[in-house]
Amino acid sequence: MEYNKKNIMGILVSIIIAISMLMPVGMASNGLQEIDASSEKMYYINLEGPVQTEWSDTLDAIGIDIITYVQGKGYEVRMDDQMKSMAGALPYVMWISEVPVESKISPDIATNGDEIVINLIESETLKKSVGEMSQYIDIFQEGSTGSGYIIRGVLKDTSSLNSIASFQDVHYISPYIAPELHDEMGMQIVGGGAWVL
Repeated sequence: MEYNKKNIMGILVSIIIAISMLMPVGMASNGLQEIDASSEKMYYINLEGPVQTEWSDTLDAIGIDIITYVQGKGYEVRMDDQMKSMAGALPYVMWISEVPVESKISPDIATNGDEIVINLIESETLKKSVGEMSQYIDIFQEGSTGSGYIIRGVLKDTSSLNSIASFQDVHYISPYIAPELHDEMGMQIVGGGAWVL
């Protein structure tokens, strides 16, 4: 049988799934030891070429939480050290780097006042993180977005932005920009409560 990249990736995914099914009770469904969610960090994973479906399936089988696609052949993900070493061993992974805290903060915050919107990723530590963030921000609106969680509030001190961004659940911090009504449809959307934040 002739092996090409697609065959090898299919075999690799099958092996990872088979191993995870054989793990004893007390192991995570992805085959890894149960890990404290607070040990997970956000990373960029750069892949060697156009992203293949099998590659994202393999990352998912390892237990890596794919947050978003990053233009330029990669993903922004959340994973722990064990998952990182498994991902780093994959033949199509070019490099992995931790997401810098500064890249989670919009450069427009300084020019738009102290009212901000924090986009968070759903996790086991989310409620704890939101509670701890209240020392840096006066929260007056929060809720689930379906794909994550969002907080709107006013900074107590603008120097605390890096502290907020360093929370593992924080995906991005941006300034709050009030909606502008330009037509009747916009007024109906906002007036009907269809627009949140």
